[in-house]
Amino acid sequence: MRKTSTTPKDVFLHLLMIVTLYISVIYGITLIFQYINLALPDSLDFYYRGILDVIRLASSSLIISFPVYILTSRLIGNSIRKTPEKKEIGIRKWLIYLTLFIAALTIIIDLIVLVFNFYSGEITLKFLFKLITILVFTGTIFGYYLWELGTKTLETKKNKLFCLIASLFVVISIIIGFFMVGSPMQQREVRLDDQRTEDLQRVQNEIIEYWRNKDVLPESLNTLENNISGFMTPLDPETEEEYTYEIIDKLSFKLCAEFKTESFEIKNKRLMNRYPKDLRDPFNQNWTHVKGHVCFERTIDPDFYKDNMKY
Repeated sequence: MRKTSTTPKDVFLHLLMIVTLYISVIYGITLIFQYINLALPDSLDFYYRGILDVIRLASSSLIISFPVYILTSRLIGNSIRKTPEKKEIGIRKWLIYLTLFIAALTIIIDLIVLVFNFYSGEITLKFLFKLITILVFTGTIFGYYLWELGTKTLETKKNKLFCLIASLFVVISIIIGFFMVGSPMQQREVRLDDQRTEDLQRVQNEIIEYWRNKDVLPESLNTLENNISGFMTPLDPETEEEYTYEIIDKLSFKLCAEFKTESFEIKNKRLMNRYPKDLRDPFNQNWTHVKGHVCFERTIDPDFYKDNMKY
């Protein structure tokens, strides 16, 4: 087989292919890890909202990076079919051997960790599933590219089968994440409601601070506005209407808003019974809400604030 020179196009395609391969593998493993975390929750290390955020990030990365990997692989394959000598170009072999090295090193490290944990008596089902995930990913990559190095010609059928199986796996993984996280429209409504809850929390803090300093509740939310502290009465992020504020008695008041979704704790009541309670969730039980118009009644405890009422 006669030699052929490496063109800038070859360098571009091979670098793009290998980088998108690494991104796809990293975020594919990350996505499976989050599914394992949901299936086998750890009471000492569990953050449901954080897991959903990672699922969104990993799914987004796979949606972009994996099709680019498949596309560049096909372009390289078409180029090799037209010019078989391109299968032996330096950039291709260097990158493949680098990939084999990284995959082999990952497998060796995982096996060392497995043996270490075995001797330490700390092997859990969650650990084993994650270890198997890494071994399957890296083992598949190692086996595929080792096989490709050993072939003199491009075997189209086997390459297509590998791409088909990998694509099917990625699609199923993304679909699972889509159902767990929710549609983009649902996520927007959740974010809007989170903003409403955050606004009410800020307003509540300002009302309490106002009472501590003046020993009386503000007549309206506009009374809280202060050009020195910079506080401005927040508006509904979607409708830009004012939140409802009502004085009940000398120490009690009510804050109301129109919510588009049920709060996390209500919507996932059965889920929260199964998983450990997430104490780091800022939207705690004190602000749970159903869909629609919801009011939160608050009563100030003078004994709790009496040490700082006036200064």
